[in-house]
Order: sequence, then structure tokens, then C-alpha cells
Amino acid sequence: MLSTSQPCPCGSFKTYNDCCLPVHNDQATATQAEQLMRARYSAFVLANIDFLIQSHYHLADTEQERAQIKATTALAWCKLEIVKACQQDKSDTSFVEFKAWYLDNQKLELLHEKSRFIKKTIDNQQYWYYVDGTFPKTLDTKQAVSRNGPCPCNSGKKFKRCCAI
Repeated sequence: MLSTSQPCPCGSFKTYNDCCLPVHNDQATATQAEQLMRARYSAFVLANIDFLIQSHYHLADTEQERAQIKATTALAWCKLEIVKACQQDKSDTSFVEFKAWYLDNQKLELLHEKSRFIKKTIDNQQYWYYVDGTFPKTLDTKQAVSRNGPCPCNSGKKFKRCCAI
């Protein structure tokens, strides 16, 4: 379990307590799609399946969906990079392009997605929801990292001494 005083997994350079925890605990709502994207990434890192289901617009809480999310949260997530976040003025739709590195069978993989979010008003409160995403067709999702090279999570350690363990 992550201590609330530790750095937030989303890479914001804030503590978890001052970043994604209030959104996870319904003490605050994400005011921008990027903030929800960061909270969802942290939820994958922390295996917060309920939050992932709750923040997905079309997802119902079925056993099959819960099992799929649980399998994804079991991956060793290493780093989130927000490539671009944009919202059109007066629009209830926003896009966040991101890269997320994770380990799968001790091999570093890259998820690069342009996610679509929508804003809905419920009881005079505005909420952002993840809808879906597209994957750039020109991107090679295999990330070459040398065991002796720097770890992509920016820990300052060699990959073999950090996320490859």
C-alpha cells in the first residue's frame, strides 16, 4: 500500500495525498480530463478497480470487466508521461495523449494512447469520465531498454536494479 506522503504514481511531483488520493476517495472531483487521466493511471498502479470502473463512462461493473481490469492492474506500471492534453473551449469533450510504461513478463512495454473523455453534469456537479482511446498507428509499442541503461521510471537507477526486478 502506498503511503499518502509518498510521491504520487502519476508523476505529478506531488504527494499521493495532495494529488490523486482525494479524487480516488471522492473528496474531490477531477476538474480537467488530464487530472482524471492521472488518477486513473494511479488507480492502475494501486489496483483500485472500483475507481477504474466508476470513472469509465460506458463500463458496467460486471464480473468479466472486473476480471479484465484486475489482470491489467497486476502489471508492474513504471511511468506515466502526458504527451498532450487538450480541451476545446465550452466543450464537454477532451483528449489526453499519454505514454505509460509497464512490465509484462519482465519485458518493458509501452502503451501509447489518445484517450477521449467527456464531462457530465450530475446533480449540479461536473464529472469527467474516460470513454475510449485510439492508438497511433505509426508507433512501435516495444520500448528498447538496456538492462544497464537508465530506468524509464526516472528513479535514477539502472533498469536492472529498478523496474526489471
